[in-house]
Parts: sequence; structure tokens; C-alpha cells
Amino acid sequence: MIAERLQRGEMNAIHSAELEAQFDCNARTIRRHVQKERRSGIVILSSERGYYLPDARPEIADSEIRKYFKRINRAAHGSIKTLGAMKKAGDGIGGA
Repeated sequence: MIAERLQRGEMNAIHSAELEAQFDCNARTIRRHVQKERRSGIVILSSERGYYLPDARPEIADSEIRKYFKRINRAAHGSIKTLGAMKKAGDGIGGA
């Protein structure tokens, strides 16, 4: 389980490359395992530093979770806009 290898707090994040070496797999496999653990209810955060668990101090953990949520929410909205534009373009040429 990836969560068992992670430390608390963004300052202790573990980069994907290090996890790849520990688990002897590629980045895609790491992402899939993280996604599976997240969907099972384990809070695994990520940033440009790597993957990590929320800080043990509630006020810092709350800040880290909000920061992560904000970033993921922006990415999701961007994807939805792109899909809408692609659908509109496809409708114009008789596709999608």
C-alpha cells in the first residue's frame, strides 16, 4: 500500500520517482494505486513535491487539504471546458 510509505506533511512529500523505485514499477502504476487508495477513503495529497499524507497538526492538515482540493477542482473545471469545446466542434462537423 502506497499510503504506508508516505510521510505526513507536504514538506515530507515523496516524489513519484522514489515510489517507482521502491515498488519497482512506473509512474502510471503509482498513479493508479494512489487513485485506488484515494477512492477507498485514504487521504493522499500531492503537489509538485510528490505524494504525502495530511500533516498531523489539524490546522496545517486543513490548509493542505484545501490547497489540494482547489488545485484538483481547477483541473477538473479545465477538463470540462475542454470537453465542451470539443463536443461543440464535433457537433459542427457531424461527429461526436
